Amino acid sequence: MVRDQRHATGGREAVDQIWRFASQWYGRHADLDWEKWSAQEAAELFQRHSLSGPIWTLSQTQERF
Repeated sequence: MVRDQRHATGGREAVDQIWRFASQWYGRHADLDWEKWSAQEAAELFQRHSLSGPIWTLSQTQERF
């Protein structure tokens, strides 16, 4: 397999780790009172699920996502 060296690869986390994270990340999207995550909330959630590295690094912004 030849990799395109111009593009960095993303994170490589275990499926069960991402499943637990995604369950919490998306778990309330259908709730009427759901709001997008703040950058601080997202960073805390990444840390709680041991997600680190460049792909999981956020700039501190006031935007929600």
